[in-house]
Amino acid sequence: VDIVLNANPRWNAQGDIVGVVGVGQDITNKRRAMEADAQLSRSRAANDAKSQFLANMSHEMRTPLNGIIGVNQLLLQTTLDLEQRELAMLIQSSSDSLLNLINDILDLTRVESGKLELEYVDFDVVNVVEDALDSVSLLASNKGLEVVSILDPSIPCMARGDADRLKQVLLNLLSNAIKFTTEGEVRVKVQLMKSDEKAFSIEFGVTDSGIGI
Repeated sequence: VDIVLNANPRWNAQGDIVGVVGVGQDITNKRRAMEADAQLSRSRAANDAKSQFLANMSHEMRTPLNGIIGVNQLLLQTTLDLEQRELAMLIQSSSDSLLNLINDILDLTRVESGKLELEYVDFDVVNVVEDALDSVSLLASNKGLEVVSILDPSIPCMARGDADRLKQVLLNLLSNAIKFTTEGEVRVKVQLMKSDEKAFSIEFGVTDSGIGI
């Protein structure tokens, strides 16, 4: 228990001290609240420092990685034999995966700082799905897996939202599916759930024949 004591001397008529008048106040709850506030401030400062470090590190990593991707794309445009092209494609696939990981780290720091904003632009749903499948096709092929897509023909050609975030989610799901599948297939199913004059809802599903996570 934390107590604050205030004491004052008591005088008699002759001016002599004959006693002490004291008042004690229990400040236990107040001190605990102050300590909790101080701990919260330290935690926030540490979290901000971590987020800033991750953001800086991610930006620093993207610069040389983009250089590797660019040079490798130029390499793919030259005359290569089959083995050289396969190796160059592997570099491309690995670089894309690393770039996606860096983007995930950047998104994490934005989420923690409350700065992640979604875009609302028109995009082609089928193109986004096909781009995601193309990004993992080599990885699946190297494991002998088949990637199958089932697209509902009633899906509207254009949607409005954040195409980059949608592709990122699909890539994460596809990468995990391929990682934990040794044989068989990975399937992407896109279907229209409901639609009216103002909006429509699309469900994206990724299934695999693996053991799961």
